[in-house]
Amino acid sequence: MTGKAKPTPVEAFELNIADAQWLLDTAGALTNQRSRRMRAEMREKVGEALGIPQRDRHSLDCIESLEIFVVIKPTGSVRRDHVKDLSPLYRQAVVAACAALESYVADAVLARVGPVVRRKGELPGRLGDLTLSVADWKSINDGYEYTRRGLRERVLAPRVREIVSTAPSQIGLALNMIDVNDWARKVDGARKKAKGTTVKELEELAKRRNRIAHQGDRRGYGRARINQDEAQRYVAVAKDVAEAIESVLGNPPAESQRA
Repeated sequence: MTGKAKPTPVEAFELNIADAQWLLDTAGALTNQRSRRMRAEMREKVGEALGIPQRDRHSLDCIESLEIFVVIKPTGSVRRDHVKDLSPLYRQAVVAACAALESYVADAVLARVGPVVRRKGELPGRLGDLTLSVADWKSINDGYEYTRRGLRERVLAPRVREIVSTAPSQIGLALNMIDVNDWARKVDGARKKAKGTTVKELEELAKRRNRIAHQGDRRGYGRARINQDEAQRYVAVAKDVAEAIESVLGNPPAESQRA
């Protein structure tokens, strides 16, 4: 039976960035637009429909948005205040978007690094500086029929993923390994943005992601505020940059699984 084909870097990115968008969409659906609790007559009707005992119907409540109507049962631990602050979902959407972008850049580089490794001459950027330990050599020699595949899986893939982050400097290092120079200017052009926009936006995104992941988004004695629009903007930047990088790189070689 034929196995499932490995997703391309773009296909994998679309799956990953969808997680970030799901978090935002969920937060939007849970945005409670009711300022007051469920009306008495509605509590009676809903309680009857759900089989809630008469004595407990006064404790029924709800969350209502443009998309959903959620009934909060008397016996539940969740109350309307549970969705009063949806910042945790917004913050995780930012983290998920950054992870999607980082994974895409690493995948995109690995999908195109094979021909660069095989060609004659010096290797570009940090590619030639990657080290091969004795343990790596032995693992490749003992475990792989094709040493190039072993080199890719044991050395290239983990090292490239270590290098990549949302920070534009790290994206530049990774892309330079496949001979892509002046990448930010090219990406600005593909995005139809002013020079320096991509670097500025990625620096802001990386800074916010790091503060969320490593400091709980702390600022001073409290937490930095974040809303739906801001989180959506961060996710949009990650998506736009990944699509622009793919446009700049062009299609990977058909033999992209080889190193």
